[in-house]
Amino acid sequence: MAGKESCFDISLVKRAFYSACNSIFAHGSGLDEIAKLHLQEVYSLSVLMYATPALLLKVRQVSELNLCWNIVIRKIF
Repeated sequence: MAGKESCFDISLVKRAFYSACNSIFAHGSGLDEIAKLHLQEVYSLSVLMYATPALLLKVRQVSELNLCWNIVIRKIF
């Protein structure tokens, strides 16, 4: 098996993350920025980070996951 490389599809992780984010944004419209950030950290970020330390992700994939979180931060503030 030398030279073989595992490839992980992170699109499902990103889809679940954005689904959790959109749910919080839809139902938390009356909340201030700090409350929205806390909810996103507790619920959405955990979806994004679940099991990722166990995966051997490529640099591009890690950058994509970072971009997901950066988009949420920009939308809040």
